[in-house]
Amino acid sequence: DDVMAIDTSGVPFNFIDVQFSPEEGSEVSENLGDQETLIVVADIGDLEAPTSVEEARRLVFEKAEGTVQDFYDKNSFSKTSLVGDVVGPYKLSDECNEEEEESLKAAEPDVEKLGKSLSDYERLILAIPCNSKCGSCPGGSGTIGKSKIYLQDGREFRMSVSWDYSFGLSVVGHELGHNFGVHHGNRYVCFNPDGKRVSFSLDCESHEYGDPYTIMGGSSRHHNAPHKKEIGWLDDENIIVAKSGTYEISPIESMDTKNQIKMIAIPIEIETSYYSNEDNLFYTIELRQPIDYDIGFSNEIYKGISIRIAKLSEEDDSTSLQSSVVMPIENRYGEWLLEGESYIDEINGYKITLKNLEGEGKNAVAKVEIENIPKKGLNFD
Repeated sequence: DDVMAIDTSGVPFNFIDVQFSPEEGSEVSENLGDQETLIVVADIGDLEAPTSVEEARRLVFEKAEGTVQDFYDKNSFSKTSLVGDVVGPYKLSDECNEEEEESLKAAEPDVEKLGKSLSDYERLILAIPCNSKCGSCPGGSGTIGKSKIYLQDGREFRMSVSWDYSFGLSVVGHELGHNFGVHHGNRYVCFNPDGKRVSFSLDCESHEYGDPYTIMGGSSRHHNAPHKKEIGWLDDENIIVAKSGTYEISPIESMDTKNQIKMIAIPIEIETSYYSNEDNLFYTIELRQPIDYDIGFSNEIYKGISIRIAKLSEEDDSTSLQSSVVMPIENRYGEWLLEGESYIDEINGYKITLKNLEGEGKNAVAKVEIENIPKKGLNFD
């Protein structure tokens, strides 16, 4: 192994053995390898589809910069690829909640011409317009993981479904993230009893989509570390779980690094806001560098680490069904901890410090110290 732990702080070494790798045949392991995908392009009533068959094929399946295929190849360290077919264009009725049934039935003859059946696919992407008579539409929506689709003729199919009313990387890639089992990337804002913003407290607000560093939040950037773990792209050898000690991590964007640790997970017991009454909560720590889809951030982001709270499932075969939240750093706007700075949590008793960050790009290594400090300000009696 490369650097696993360097205890230079005088704090007793405290490494926790937690198994995160998905079991073979589990729900999470289904995210790995070729993902058989059917894209159905269709109009609804007088409303035109958001893309053409040719453009849908290019965006999702081609191996070129800026495509969904390229995005997920690089995010997954080449562990996940999209394969499949695009059919259409069709014209569906404007009846509400009938898109899956009508799309599959319209697509079936063309699928059979390809020598396949509908049951050969595990991902269904519907490139359809927003039918406003059925309610307001976001850019898209998607199932969390796979679910069963029941047709009126009695057949059923197990697949993930995404409804993409706009057809670009930001929407298609985001909804596929849901299909792979993860929720949104949110942002925390926390306050002390005087109303002052602090890093963490018993009074925090979760802002939906507020994590600006992930495609599941406010950008088309790499999935964050807890989401990469949940999807199945980070294995046990890529994660350290600890309560104290000093550890080194390398950039989340690449496995072409000497150090293979991509995430530090620190268990926390007390969180009374978004994750109130939830178990298996962790601070997660990651490092970003200007690599492929993470090029273009402020330079300060590449000089620091980011900290999130995430609920990580105890089971290897499922995801947490919770959003992750990126944590602010006290006294300034921003979510990255710079060299020499510390994140203080007196509720759970942690001090997290970025001791130093050396190198750039794939060669960057961040040394992070976790200290246990006295817990303060808690009285539940």
